[in-house]
Amino acid sequence: MVGAVVTDVAATSFQGVEGTVWYMSSVVKLVGPLVAWSVFVWGSRLRNIWTADDLSTNGQILRTVFAGIFLALGCAMGWRLWARRGRALEQSTQRLLMVLIIWTVGFWLVRGIGIMVDDHTLGFTVVHTVLMVISIGLAVIASRALNAANLGSISSSRAVAR
Repeated sequence: MVGAVVTDVAATSFQGVEGTVWYMSSVVKLVGPLVAWSVFVWGSRLRNIWTADDLSTNGQILRTVFAGIFLALGCAMGWRLWARRGRALEQSTQRLLMVLIIWTVGFWLVRGIGIMVDDHTLGFTVVHTVLMVISIGLAVIASRALNAANLGSISSSRAVAR
């Protein structure tokens, strides 16, 4: 019985406050991996930052700020997904997702390319290139949720206008 209820909720479309139709299971599938990845990668990065002997205190603080931004965005987006489960995502949540996507892609394009052209060991470069590719790939996948929201919003406003 519980499985049937969960299945019905996951397959049901929801009408958003702004008229956006969302399929919640699709949104979580598209956005959830980026959220989980961000929290996992940057949470583990904090430990690495503060146990590194070769970083100055200023270097540790700067890197902590970057990791903290990722963690804050990831946790906030995760909270929003969890709190809105079974209901439409608000426009503010869509904006938060856009910030997470832009921050992820922007950070990795700047930092990832910097790592590739700097004088780092091959292993370091390969690991960070893989992290960059996965992060940007998950951000692109999550952006599909925004595209779906925008298309749903356009469709809903056209239906209302008629």
